[in-house]
Amino acid sequence: MLYYLILESVTFTREPSNPTTVIEGVNSHRVPLTWTFSLGRGVNLKSVTIERTRPGENSRTRIATRPSANDSFIFASNAFRTDYGVRLPATLVLKKVQRTDDYIYILKVFYSSSIRNGQAEATVSVVVFGEYQNVFSFN
Repeated sequence: MLYYLILESVTFTREPSNPTTVIEGVNSHRVPLTWTFSLGRGVNLKSVTIERTRPGENSRTRIATRPSANDSFIFASNAFRTDYGVRLPATLVLKKVQRTDDYIYILKVFYSSSIRNGQAEATVSVVVFGEYQNVFSFN
């Protein structure tokens, strides 16, 4: 029964393509990762956090946090403003993706209800390939 309550608390109704494939120089500017979610009846949004990690790593880096339902996102560091944009309700924009930007992005939704506090998360992998080059051979 507890599993049922967790499912009904947060439902992700839209998630980015997983994996999201980016080709450097082709579709590598302003790549949006958009999540849409709904909250169950009697569930209140506490906060939303966007994090990143490298494939195979356990540590996560917080990019931005939306401290409450009425707030905008706040970057964890001003350095992230160069590489990312954030929009409500839950969109991370990758401003200029490069070959070294293979990350897993995690959206965490923290919520509360009369029964419990909890969190739900959704992940997306961004895979970056080098720019496509046409090579012609003339014999």
